[in-house]
Amino acid sequence: MNLGSNKNKIRQSKAAKNTSMMSIVLIVVVFIFVKFIGGNENLKEIQSGDLLQVNFINVGQGDSILIKNPQNEFMLIDTGTSDQYDTLRAYLNSEKVEKFAYVIFTHPHADHIGSADKIIKEYDVETVIMPRATTNTATFARLLDELEAKRIGITPAEAGDEYIFGTAKFLIVAPMKEDYGNLNDHSVVVKMLFGNNTFLFTGDMEKTSEDDVLDFCERNGENIISADLLKVAHHGSATSSTKKFLELVKPKIAVILSDGKSYGHPHADVLERLDNIGALIARSDLHGNIVVSSDGRTLSIESEIVP
Repeated sequence: MNLGSNKNKIRQSKAAKNTSMMSIVLIVVVFIFVKFIGGNENLKEIQSGDLLQVNFINVGQGDSILIKNPQNEFMLIDTGTSDQYDTLRAYLNSEKVEKFAYVIFTHPHADHIGSADKIIKEYDVETVIMPRATTNTATFARLLDELEAKRIGITPAEAGDEYIFGTAKFLIVAPMKEDYGNLNDHSVVVKMLFGNNTFLFTGDMEKTSEDDVLDFCERNGENIISADLLKVAHHGSATSSTKKFLELVKPKIAVILSDGKSYGHPHADVLERLDNIGALIARSDLHGNIVVSSDGRTLSIESEIVP
């Protein structure tokens, strides 16, 4: 993938120095075997040269993540706001996306599903995964209208469900309940496995949902959220990413999608917690589009420099 002449590699820095974070070569080598619920018996064998590419698209104060597997299949997690659709579409065009094997809309807030109706209208989509949460906004209504117009059913996000994505596999970790009072806690949380590399995508989950996942891990004696890469929840909000949660995930890389200006995101406390567990912090407000690639053992990260 070509990110232009400003493409650089990110280096690790202290949270207090994130505003001036520039780049040199970084290769994160991970040889840790991570147990994944259900095992790997249904996965195709990873071939030499196969790469899983995770694109964190800079859509300002919102989330949009494009994942490409070695079989040239695509998965999209969220779309950002409606006014960012031109940015999102240009990125998808640069990756030659014509259809999606999976689209996950983590929860019905406009900064996550603002362009969802346009994605459904303009692209072929095999499977749409959403939480059972609903809202009465025009944005959500437009999405439902487009799904109905194209006769695409909604697959409810059920914790524990697994899906095959070429030589990758992903698990729905949360939501674990249906009665959260906060839409953010309904966020679909996805753990993806590619070889021995793991990725945790958290939407806007907050402390209540995090606590439910932590309780599950404790009761079952199994860490289902450990990951090499973490998409930090809720744009780095202080209402998410508790110390206990981050210590269980223990990511090598933490990616924050935010414009760096709205709502005090990312919060200094979250940056400090991430720094304390030794995570490399990459931020879309500082580094633009962020691309993480995996060959099943090794993670590499590239970004743009934002002036």
